[in-house]
Amino acid sequence: MPKTGWLFAFLTTIGVAGAGVLMGAEILHGAPVSAETLAPAALYGFPLTGRTVTTVDRAMLSPPPVPKSPAPPRARDSAPVAPGITAKSALVIDAGSGAVLFAHDADTPQSLASITKLLTALVIVDQEPNWQATTTVKKIRGIDGPHIVEEGDVVTLRDLLFASLVGSSNSATMSLVDAVTSSSTSFVAKMRLKIDALPLERMRVADPAGLSPDNMATANDAVRLLQLAFERPLLREALGTAHYDIRTQGGAVRKVESTNWLLLGKITKTIDKIIGSKTGYLPEAGYNFVTAFQDATGHQLQVVVLGAKDHYARFTEAQALATWVYGAFVWE
Repeated sequence: MPKTGWLFAFLTTIGVAGAGVLMGAEILHGAPVSAETLAPAALYGFPLTGRTVTTVDRAMLSPPPVPKSPAPPRARDSAPVAPGITAKSALVIDAGSGAVLFAHDADTPQSLASITKLLTALVIVDQEPNWQATTTVKKIRGIDGPHIVEEGDVVTLRDLLFASLVGSSNSATMSLVDAVTSSSTSFVAKMRLKIDALPLERMRVADPAGLSPDNMATANDAVRLLQLAFERPLLREALGTAHYDIRTQGGAVRKVESTNWLLLGKITKTIDKIIGSKTGYLPEAGYNFVTAFQDATGHQLQVVVLGAKDHYARFTEAQALATWVYGAFVWE
């Protein structure tokens, strides 16, 4: 017999035997028998064009079921009234189910200020840079707000990312952008492409650090930014960090402290845990805050406060809304 002849005979025998095993298994299972033309390559690993076999069990050949989302919490029969707030927009989302549990002008665009840095970080992380690569911090004109890093510091890209998200450093943010792209203008173009791809239909950006009041988004957009950031482990880590030390190549230590007073313990917490957060402020924007809380039972809430009246109010109002939701709703 030619060398190829015995191989064909062997494969054909295996194919017939395989069909018989499938039929036997069908009978043993006691399932309804039906014949289907299946993709032979998937069953045997070689072409058996046109072979008809009996299925073992439709369930075995079907895609696995999609896990069901957790049920949203239900409102208590005698729920207390929601607390008053000064914020222009606010939103509370149940992280498990995605249910909106509180909303105040959540579809009205507001100036984001430094919450814009969340989008900047998303664009950079998705470029997959070498976070241990170093760059030299340059003097950037017209940059106000906290600096943390100084002109001439040689630091890693990771250090700049943490200075940007933990300490909300505008200099660190712009130095990071400068290290990964040719210009601020080209980076803003990438940010706009990211907005279109996500999509965040009502978000608009003018600069990477949130210095322009023209960086606009709704509370719904802002919570989506937070959710996307939490999906990236490095960003989730940074947003939940209270203190971070940067050691420059020259040996200097730059201390980074979170701008979230709840995370620092400067405001008494009434909720068990803070997962992560980002602040923002401009005179035109007011005081902004996006955060995620978790209670002792593990239920997470994502909270957005945009345009609160002062630095203190953004934290107390976010916590008050979350505390109210934990008391007004029941998770089953």
